Amino acid sequence: MKRPWTPRRLRAKRSPSPPRSTFTPTTRPWLRPSDKERPRRADFRFRRTPARSRTVPVDPSQLILVALIVAGGLVASVVATAAEIALLSQLTPSRIRMHENDPVGALLAERDRLTLSLRAFSLGARICVAAALAAALSRWMPQAPRLGFALGGLLGLMLSVIVLELVPKSLPEESTHAASLFLAPFAWIIVALMKPLAAVFAPLNRRLGGGAEGDPDEAEAQAAEIELRTALRLGEIEGVIDEDTRDIIEGIFLFGDRVAADIMTPRAELSALPRTELASPDLEERLKRSARSRVIVYDRNIDHVVGVLDRRRLLLNPGQPVESFVAQPLFVADSRKLIDLLTDMKRSRTYFAVVLDRYGATAGVVALQDLLDEIVGEMEEDAMRGEEVRPLRDGAWLLSGRLEIERLNQRLQTDLPEEPPCTVSGFIMARMGGRLPAIGDCVEEGPARLTVTRMGARRVAQARLELAGRAEPAGGPA
Repeated sequence: MKRPWTPRRLRAKRSPSPPRSTFTPTTRPWLRPSDKERPRRADFRFRRTPARSRTVPVDPSQLILVALIVAGGLVASVVATAAEIALLSQLTPSRIRMHENDPVGALLAERDRLTLSLRAFSLGARICVAAALAAALSRWMPQAPRLGFALGGLLGLMLSVIVLELVPKSLPEESTHAASLFLAPFAWIIVALMKPLAAVFAPLNRRLGGGAEGDPDEAEAQAAEIELRTALRLGEIEGVIDEDTRDIIEGIFLFGDRVAADIMTPRAELSALPRTELASPDLEERLKRSARSRVIVYDRNIDHVVGVLDRRRLLLNPGQPVESFVAQPLFVADSRKLIDLLTDMKRSRTYFAVVLDRYGATAGVVALQDLLDEIVGEMEEDAMRGEEVRPLRDGAWLLSGRLEIERLNQRLQTDLPEEPPCTVSGFIMARMGGRLPAIGDCVEEGPARLTVTRMGARRVAQARLELAGRAEPAGGPA
């Protein structure tokens, strides 16, 4: 069979026909050069290619360089953080005067610039550590460079956090003075290096509230508190300050942070009577049996307090009109700070305040004695010491926190453990794992159930005792 006719210009470009035999020569002359460069799939059917290496050989010089960068960054970050802690701990009036003529005093004179420079330098050092580890792991893990980059950054961040938490924060407070003198030259170098950055960002830092010039009075008060706490701790370590003095100073610190709701006598424990009973002939006899020195007088219910009756003055002046001993109380919110409440009492010459909740209802009362107890501790009078165990109408008892467990067992024939601490307050705190209880917390020991009803500054002031199966005190009414 003849081949169809083709033009001459097409014959020159046509490739030779493949041979008709089943044997295929190796050279394959009928393929075009472009086909030879692209081998067919069948040519690699039984051919194995060497596997690519999943890791890149680590160059020792690269490893040393990464180790130096990481170590240098961690050391620089530790030095900057330790310098910040040591230098800023000297920001107290007495220590500023102490450093007046040394390099530390010159650094403390520019607190904003010092703080910003040290923190920026520490942050930059940590970023260098994370970047070096991320770049190294992404280079040494060619199969997953993104994973290596992420692992390196995470590892650098973890190293920075661990080192910064362990090394600078373990600096003892009594050695901050020597540490500040030692680290002052390094701080000078860091401040000089970061001077351009601090000049740009210091105004922005002050505007955002990060500077020390926001409220000079508040900054001075904080500095004075830090100085007092440091002196208190050092005095206790050296044995100069005894336990009672320490408790009073700590009570002053806590006094500024607490509110009226923390120390008030709750509503359920108030002694109150309606205004209509002021003319009752047996009022004085009823007041003699009361343990409260002041009694709430209300109009319709206890949420409408009209005054406070001074029981002691009434009993010392028999025959006088009862209304003359009813004083107008001070009404305060339950969120009122104790320091502000003390100022209000001093200004109004009132020694008794009715605490109102957010709905205007009576939540409790606070007396001047309660405020003093927060500072110097509970001061129980002789008349009140007889009321360490007071029976209630529902068969329970109110116990003073200072009542010894031994006396409680003798009086009520209970069987509470008398192991130290041997007071009601210590017993409750020991059963709660040593933590400071809150009002409403309760512990159980056999048939006894103790519920905290009033808290002092650092101990239980009063607790309610319920004994299963007993409705009245074993020793009769107290």
